[in-house]
Amino acid sequence: MHELPVPLWARRPPEREDIEMDKINFKSILKFLLFAFLIYAIFSSPGQSADVVRSIGNVLRNAVTNLGEFFDALLGKS
Repeated sequence: MHELPVPLWARRPPEREDIEMDKINFKSILKFLLFAFLIYAIFSSPGQSADVVRSIGNVLRNAVTNLGEFFDALLGKS
């Protein structure tokens, strides 16, 4: 014998874990918005976007170089 499908009004509510899995993840929304903004910035003004990336690269390179010089001086290698 086949069982009849249970109507929506007669179904049990989902378990607590199921409810938490259905919540919108705030971090994923922020990541998506940041990615969308980066794409928009690159397509709207690629020259300025390249300058920003170049500047960030220079800051990171200088930070690593200065950190290396600090440890060299700390260890007395200079």
